[in-house]
Amino acid sequence: PYYPGGQSYTTAELQKNTGLDNAKRIYTIKFLGEACGIASEYHAFAWNDQGFIPLPKTSSVSDAGVFYYSEELIYPNQHKKGKDIILKRIEEGEADEDQLDSNEEIQFQVKIKEETFQKNGNTFQKTAERSLK
Repeated sequence: PYYPGGQSYTTAELQKNTGLDNAKRIYTIKFLGEACGIASEYHAFAWNDQGFIPLPKTSSVSDAGVFYYSEELIYPNQHKKGKDIILKRIEEGEADEDQLDSNEEIQFQVKIKEETFQKNGNTFQKTAERSLK
Protein backbone atom coordinates (compact mmCIF):
# COMPACT_ATOMS: atom_id res chain seq x y z
CA PRO A 1 0.00 0.00 0.00
CA TYR A 2 1.03 3.57 -0.68
CA TYR A 3 -0.14 6.43 1.53
CA PRO A 4 0.58 9.82 -0.09
CA GLY A 5 2.24 12.45 2.03
CA GLY A 6 2.25 15.53 -0.18
CA GLN A 7 4.08 14.08 -3.17
CA SER A 8 3.33 16.05 -6.32
CA TYR A 9 4.75 13.94 -9.14
CA THR A 10 4.85 10.26 -10.07
CA THR A 11 7.11 8.55 -12.57
CA ALA A 12 8.49 5.08 -13.22
CA GLU A 13 11.76 3.58 -14.38
CA LEU A 14 12.70 0.25 -15.92
CA GLN A 15 16.22 -1.11 -15.28
CA LYS A 16 18.02 -4.16 -16.59
CA ASN A 17 21.36 -5.85 -15.94
CA THR A 18 21.33 -5.40 -12.15
CA GLY A 19 22.93 -8.79 -11.59
CA LEU A 20 20.07 -9.89 -9.32
CA ASP A 21 19.41 -13.63 -9.64
CA ASN A 22 16.41 -14.47 -11.86
CA ALA A 23 15.44 -10.81 -12.29
CA LYS A 24 14.87 -9.85 -15.91
CA ARG A 25 14.11 -6.23 -15.09
CA ILE A 26 13.66 -3.93 -12.10
CA TYR A 27 10.55 -1.72 -12.24
CA THR A 28 10.63 1.28 -9.89
CA ILE A 29 7.67 3.56 -9.19
CA LYS A 30 8.73 6.96 -7.85
CA PHE A 31 6.48 9.25 -5.83
CA LEU A 32 8.40 12.53 -5.73
CA GLY A 33 8.05 15.24 -3.10
CA GLU A 34 9.77 18.05 -5.03
CA ALA A 35 9.64 20.46 -2.06
CA CYS A 36 11.47 21.00 1.20
CA GLY A 37 10.49 18.54 3.89
CA ILE A 38 8.30 16.39 1.62
CA ALA A 39 9.74 12.92 1.18
CA SER A 40 10.13 11.12 -2.11
CA GLU A 41 9.36 7.39 -2.00
CA TYR A 42 10.65 4.68 -4.33
CA HIS A 43 8.96 1.28 -4.66
CA ALA A 44 10.99 -1.23 -6.68
CA PHE A 45 9.95 -4.65 -7.95
CA ALA A 46 11.97 -7.38 -9.66
CA TRP A 47 10.28 -9.03 -12.66
CA ASN A 48 11.15 -12.72 -13.17
CA ASP A 49 8.78 -13.65 -16.06
CA GLN A 50 6.29 -15.07 -13.54
CA GLY A 51 5.49 -12.06 -11.41
CA PHE A 52 6.80 -9.15 -9.40
CA ILE A 53 8.98 -9.55 -6.29
CA PRO A 54 8.95 -6.50 -3.99
CA LEU A 55 12.37 -5.07 -3.19
CA PRO A 56 13.23 -2.96 -0.13
CA LYS A 57 11.47 0.41 -0.24
CA THR A 58 13.66 3.52 -0.30
CA SER A 59 13.05 7.20 0.34
CA SER A 60 14.74 10.58 0.44
CA VAL A 61 13.97 13.98 1.94
CA SER A 62 15.75 17.27 2.60
CA ASP A 63 14.89 20.61 4.08
CA ALA A 64 16.54 23.88 2.99
CA GLY A 65 20.10 23.02 3.93
CA VAL A 66 19.12 21.98 7.47
CA PHE A 67 19.14 18.21 6.96
CA TYR A 68 18.95 15.51 4.34
CA TYR A 69 18.22 11.79 4.31
CA SER A 70 18.63 9.41 1.39
CA GLU A 71 18.42 5.69 0.75
CA GLU A 72 19.80 3.88 -2.30
CA LEU A 73 19.65 0.25 -3.39
CA ILE A 74 22.93 -1.28 -4.52
CA TYR A 75 22.52 -4.33 -6.75
CA PRO A 76 24.84 -7.34 -7.24
CA ASN A 77 26.52 -5.97 -10.37
CA GLN A 78 27.78 -3.08 -8.19
CA HIS A 79 28.68 -4.83 -4.92
CA LYS A 80 29.70 -8.37 -6.07
CA LYS A 81 28.62 -10.00 -2.76
CA GLY A 82 26.14 -12.46 -4.26
CA LYS A 83 23.34 -12.54 -6.82
CA ASP A 84 20.65 -12.87 -4.11
CA ILE A 85 21.82 -9.87 -2.05
CA ILE A 86 20.73 -6.23 -2.21
CA LEU A 87 22.43 -3.54 -0.14
CA LYS A 88 20.60 -0.42 1.03
CA ARG A 89 22.92 2.51 1.71
CA ILE A 90 21.44 5.13 4.05
CA GLU A 91 22.98 8.57 4.40
CA GLU A 92 21.88 11.23 6.87
CA GLY A 93 23.29 14.73 7.03
CA GLU A 94 22.51 17.39 9.59
CA ALA A 95 23.80 20.95 9.33
CA ASP A 96 25.94 22.40 12.08
CA GLU A 97 23.48 24.66 13.95
CA ASP A 98 26.10 27.41 14.34
CA GLN A 99 26.28 27.80 10.55
CA LEU A 100 22.58 28.05 9.80
CA ASP A 101 22.48 31.84 10.18
CA SER A 102 25.90 32.57 8.67
CA ASN A 103 26.93 33.12 5.07
CA GLU A 104 29.46 30.28 5.21
CA GLU A 105 28.99 27.13 3.15
CA ILE A 106 26.99 24.70 5.27
CA GLN A 107 28.94 21.75 6.64
CA PHE A 108 26.96 18.62 7.41
CA GLN A 109 27.58 16.03 10.08
CA VAL A 110 27.11 12.86 8.02
CA LYS A 111 26.17 9.35 9.13
CA ILE A 112 26.22 6.45 6.67
CA LYS A 113 24.99 2.94 7.29
CA GLU A 114 24.37 -0.06 5.12
CA GLU A 115 21.67 -2.72 5.41
CA THR A 116 21.97 -6.13 3.77
CA PHE A 117 18.88 -7.84 2.33
CA GLN A 118 18.91 -11.44 1.14
CA LYS A 119 16.34 -13.16 -1.02
CA ASN A 120 14.20 -15.68 0.85
CA GLY A 121 11.64 -17.19 -1.51
CA ASN A 122 9.72 -14.30 -3.02
CA THR A 123 10.81 -11.69 -0.48
CA PHE A 124 13.95 -9.91 0.59
CA GLN A 125 14.67 -9.97 4.32
CA LYS A 126 17.10 -7.73 6.18
CA THR A 127 19.94 -9.91 7.47
CA ALA A 128 22.51 -7.37 8.65
CA GLU A 129 23.17 -3.71 9.35
CA ARG A 130 26.46 -1.89 9.78
CA SER A 131 27.64 1.66 10.27
CA LEU A 132 30.06 3.00 7.64
CA LYS A 133 30.58 6.49 9.05
